[in-house]
Amino acid sequence: MRNVCGILFFTIALTANTSAGDAWPRFRGANGDAFVAVPDATQLEHLKSGLRILWQRPFQDDKSLDKGPEYGRYNTYSAPAIFDGSLFLCRRNGNADEVACLDAHTGDERWRFQLESETVKKNFGSGVRGVPCVYKEFVFFVNYWNTLVCLNRADGKLAWKKDLRAEYGGKLPDFGTSASPVVLDGKLIVHPCGAGSGTVALDPASGREIWKAGSHEPAYATSQLATLSGVAQIVAFLASGVASYDAATGQELWTFKYYEDWQKNSCEPLIANGVVIAGNNTLGATAFQPEKNGEAWSTKVLWSNQSEKWHFASAVLGVGCVFYNDGKGAVKSFDATSGKVNWAVHDMGRTWAGIVRLGERHLLAAADNGQLALIEATPREFIGITRYQFLGIAFVQPAVADGRIYVQDFQNIYSLALTPDLAAKSDGKLLTPLPLVPEDHSLARYARQNLRTFRAGVFAALAMALFGVLFAHAGQRASSAACAGFAALGIALALYIAATYTGADAKRYTSARFTTNLALLFGVVGGVVLAGMRLIGDARGKQGLERGVIAACAVLTI
Repeated sequence: MRNVCGILFFTIALTANTSAGDAWPRFRGANGDAFVAVPDATQLEHLKSGLRILWQRPFQDDKSLDKGPEYGRYNTYSAPAIFDGSLFLCRRNGNADEVACLDAHTGDERWRFQLESETVKKNFGSGVRGVPCVYKEFVFFVNYWNTLVCLNRADGKLAWKKDLRAEYGGKLPDFGTSASPVVLDGKLIVHPCGAGSGTVALDPASGREIWKAGSHEPAYATSQLATLSGVAQIVAFLASGVASYDAATGQELWTFKYYEDWQKNSCEPLIANGVVIAGNNTLGATAFQPEKNGEAWSTKVLWSNQSEKWHFASAVLGVGCVFYNDGKGAVKSFDATSGKVNWAVHDMGRTWAGIVRLGERHLLAAADNGQLALIEATPREFIGITRYQFLGIAFVQPAVADGRIYVQDFQNIYSLALTPDLAAKSDGKLLTPLPLVPEDHSLARYARQNLRTFRAGVFAALAMALFGVLFAHAGQRASSAACAGFAALGIALALYIAATYTGADAKRYTSARFTTNLALLFGVVGGVVLAGMRLIGDARGKQGLERGVIAACAVLTI
């Protein structure tokens, strides 16, 4: 089965999204897979020596900027959408949600629309989270409060709107509505998350309900369209897990329980030729296969890797692999057929923004440390990285369309030249890359960490064993037995690490971190026991052997 999965993922990665370079009309691009075809990888070589800014515009208007940099913390987390030479972005402007249309080539504003709504400053504020969706002559967006708005693309005039919470009695997620509206199979898919209306399909032109289904609690992931066992389906990742609905009728076909502790499933599952890979911050990543048997559906788990947590940002499918960021400073590649990590790039800042795959060998990632990074890699080998430092805090995924990269922070939106011809024609500012910092991105890094942990575990175990001898010498049998137990546990954990560190992967690395914490705990316990034994030794007048053993224990514990 794994070989078959590898072939399927390989095929889908080569054939998907051949037109994504022309438009980015919705969340994660034209096909919702964050992939941009780059027929000639040499076109990206110029990005290693310089990055040309084509234009830059303030993300907020002047009145908003006067409120200071902290106001940006509550502005928006919505990435732009690009279609037919226009760029559409959502932002928070005073007490209103605002959609602005800019000329994608010049940055000049064409129109703006405002919708007043309540302002909150908890849980990252009340700015728009979801990405606007462009479909035919319409632009759709949904705000923090789950109010759905349809605008005319040409002039920004209101076509229709729906208060989804009021109409369906839905529950608002703790961090506000974040799932982007998307048009799938000709239907506008949204998530009111009311009773019997967890997922709703609407007519894009009128807002008329076509079908509604499910009673799942709300989460933050955007739905997608997939064909499984010959049936077109809307696949939604909600609080309790993944659910699938018949695209035509809304009938629930199958569910896969995948709970997240904070009920914040945020990452779109990856779907390729019958295989689904889901990930969250509690259960890590799991691949499963929905199967139809007659009229009934079932799901079969293919593999699971609980160590590789997915935080906020969706992963990207590669050729036989998955690229993703863990929200803690690393971008990684793991095998799509086994879940085993191939390589990891560390010190990336908290890359909460999703990454974009450019052709077969490059990834584009923005981070909250203000860096935009171009990573060159194959599924199994990291090759190099080029970093640019010019952004403020960046939480949203870059968008790529018509040879341009669009990236934003809380203050500005930038248009950057992706292709060398655009870079050569522009007289905009040329950014220079940060100096290269040597870094080991191989699994040997994990191995060295685990070896250090092994040594710490051995030292801590020996220290506890010596404490046990000292207790026995002082006639404290219960304390001696307790120390012996701690020592046995330390030795067992240390032996586990010793047996696995040479073939280290991320799971064993996590085990190493856990063992390190235990070793530190042994040290603290040892210190307390050390002080107690010093008092015992002084009280009994035995200051020879006890103090010698105590000194040895202290050295080993440290």
